[in-house]
Amino acid sequence: MEVIRKLENQPAILPTIEYLKKPEIQVAIVKAVEEQYRPAQLELEAVGEKPDIAAVVAKTSDLVTQQTIAIPRILAVPRGEVKAGFKLVHACACLSEISGGVGRTMDSTSAHQPA
Repeated sequence: MEVIRKLENQPAILPTIEYLKKPEIQVAIVKAVEEQYRPAQLELEAVGEKPDIAAVVAKTSDLVTQQTIAIPRILAVPRGEVKAGFKLVHACACLSEISGGVGRTMDSTSAHQPA
């Protein structure tokens, strides 16, 4: 699940949830999971069975695909010249104006000059 969550934030690799079913994405996920896999305790080669990581990844990808609602990515790009926005105001000037022109770090004349 960690690997799939990391891919969620990479639209170049995984633009939609349906891409989890693609074989090249499955191979990449299996490789990443195998790199991260650490057994709970040391195992002997002949005694312990290694989990089938490819089967686990396939089943997990299938479940994630079925149980996820795809939300489209929306990009709002303005047309023409942008006429609205924010003006940066120095905090000391605002505090000085609120307190009647008497600021601790600014004298009363500089607080009322237009920016």
